[in-house]
Amino acid sequence: MNDTKQRQYSRLAEQLSQLQDNLEEATQHLDTMSKQCNTNIINQLGKLHASWLMGSDLYFQDKVTSNASTRAANDANEITTSETMDNENNGVNENSGDSK
Repeated sequence: MNDTKQRQYSRLAEQLSQLQDNLEEATQHLDTMSKQCNTNIINQLGKLHASWLMGSDLYFQDKVTSNASTRAANDANEITTSETMDNENNGVNENSGDSK
């Protein structure tokens, strides 16, 4: 081999060695970043799911409470309406009996 080729191969070997070192360092940094991100993302997802759960619980409790109070009000109206109708019917029957 001539000197130029020898020098080029030697320079290429140095560059490949430097590239390998840089790739190993980058791999270590990526592993560290991956671990940190996974921990952070899992914490954030846990907080997000917990807040959705609490929010949906409050929403459904409100709906159940409002539905229950609406049903109670409707039941009370039905009772009042039926009592009023019974009183009116009794009054009509009494008045019709008086006119005979």
